[in-house]
Amino acid sequence: MKMRLSRLLAVPGCGCGGLLVVFLLVVVAACGRDRDDQDSTPVPVPRFDPLPAAFHRGMNIEPIGGHGGQIDLAALPASLDALIDLGVDHVALIPSFFQRRLGDTELFWKGSRERIAADTRIAIRMAHQRGLQVLLKPHLWLEDRSDGVWRGDIDPREEHWDRWRRTYRDAVLEYARLAAQEEVAALSIGSELTALALGRPGFWRQLATDVRVVFPGLTTYAANWNREFAEITWWDAVDVIGVDAFWPLAGSSDEVLTQRLCESRLTAVRAQLAAVASETGRPVILTEIGYRSAAGAAYQPWEWYERAQRPDPELQSMIYTCIGRVFGGPASDGSGWLRGAYFWNWTTDPRWGGLRNSDFTPRGKPAAAVLAAWFSAR
Repeated sequence: MKMRLSRLLAVPGCGCGGLLVVFLLVVVAACGRDRDDQDSTPVPVPRFDPLPAAFHRGMNIEPIGGHGGQIDLAALPASLDALIDLGVDHVALIPSFFQRRLGDTELFWKGSRERIAADTRIAIRMAHQRGLQVLLKPHLWLEDRSDGVWRGDIDPREEHWDRWRRTYRDAVLEYARLAAQEEVAALSIGSELTALALGRPGFWRQLATDVRVVFPGLTTYAANWNREFAEITWWDAVDVIGVDAFWPLAGSSDEVLTQRLCESRLTAVRAQLAAVASETGRPVILTEIGYRSAAGAAYQPWEWYERAQRPDPELQSMIYTCIGRVFGGPASDGSGWLRGAYFWNWTTDPRWGGLRNSDFTPRGKPAAAVLAAWFSAR
């Protein structure tokens, strides 16, 4: 396993490029967002069953024109190099567009539609130049969530349906043509649109058919973990079942999650996924999976917080270890039902990470070494 360890375990761009490290030590604190954090904690790197070469060792990159972050194309090359050091060989790129409120029929792009498309092409080419495969995963975001709704609640009234349908279809087909032109490996035709995925199966079947006319690669849809992935009736219309796998692993925010309990609960998740794969005859890719390095993050891992919470990098590291042990091995062999996992997520800002950061990114945290050990297992 050849890795530039200073990039693997440290946060780039903070003046520590010459720091010598031992792989079994995660020396991360000096380069986090909080520069006064100087703690270094020895962390034994776990061993994992070998992964097949075809397994998607994936990472989601922060959205392009997106929500909760904005990709920095100038910083993207360094981020991609760091991910390669972690053993990543697939990246999910997320061109983003928006619906302002739940009942709206107009979709819009921040900046401009043309700029998001151009930035997406640049990001794809940067990834391909480094030998990375790309999953293009357009996201429709609901901008105004002040009343507690989310994009899974989008379900236009019948009088507005045809207009919304045509607008969304046009957006996805635009990205499908772009994906074909850039020879992208895989395309997602939607993400976590639960009400529509369950209530409008005919729409998705037709959309998948239309996409196949212009895009020759693998197709998927990124279903939400809670109910949606198991109840979709049109999985046969795409090549791979995509699941955004944010299952809670704790019963409350203050429950102490042990390694044994973590693995037991993820094993139950694995059984649910395997059952759907068996019923549908389609393999599964975890299009998103991840847990923040924050206290209580195992309770409601889908939550995004506007303010930082108490960091707990050891919890994140332990959960990453559980993911590797439960979803590696027999489930992921070349003929098996699980074909890959894309962690959520990697922020291109080189200052974002370190032991005092409580966000999803593994950058500069013990979870980075765990991820490298799993993705490098052969």
